[in-house]
Order: sequence, then C-alpha cells, then structure tokens
Amino acid sequence: YSMTGWRIGWLIAPDHLSDPINRLNQNLFISAPTMSQRAALAALQPAAVNELEAHVARYDKNRKVVLDGLRRMGVADVAPANGAFYVYFSLSSFGVCDSAALCAAALEEVGVAFTPGIDFEC
Repeated sequence: YSMTGWRIGWLIAPDHLSDPINRLNQNLFISAPTMSQRAALAALQPAAVNELEAHVARYDKNRKVVLDGLRRMGVADVAPANGAFYVYFSLSSFGVCDSAALCAAALEEVGVAFTPGIDFEC
C-alpha cells in the first residue's frame, strides 16, 4: 500500500551510536503510529482499490524494466521476482562473490546505493 517507509526502515550510523539507536528504536516501534494506522484503514477501503491496482501495475512495469535490464546485461541467475519490490540475483559468473563489497564500491565509485541480499538473510 505504498507505506513501506512507515512500517520498516534502516539507518546507517557510526558504530558508537548503534546501542543508543537500538534502545531508542525499542521504545519507538512497539506499535504502529496513529498516522500509519489511519492511513492503513483508508487504504483498505473499497474506494482505494483503483489506486492500489494502479500501484500494482506500476510495480509490475518497473519489475519488468529491471529484469529486462539484467537479462540484457547477461545476468542469468535471477530469483523469481513475484510480489516484491526487490530482486535477488547472482553476479558470481562475473567474478563478484562479495555483495557487501560490491554495494560499497557502487556507492563510492558511482554514487549508486543499493543493499546486498545478505542483509535480508537470517
């Protein structure tokens, strides 16, 4: 429902601030904020169906752009991307075996930020 930033998030901060930020987080995210609850209620009403279907169509179009781009670049090892706004793929056939290092290099060298898949693994 286009509320991804309202329900989850992440933060990059200096190591020495990790513990204070975690303590603050534990107190802020015990339950969803009132604004998020009201927005979710409105999003679940029948009047919102057309808008939500338009979001799904837009995400589908964007997904196809990304998957087509990966295919054109020769990236063949791609996990099915059916229902999420992210794509998992392997670049090991290109000699890339450290996704965190790749992400750091992309940010430093070309100013593009993305998150390594390992951040989402248990």
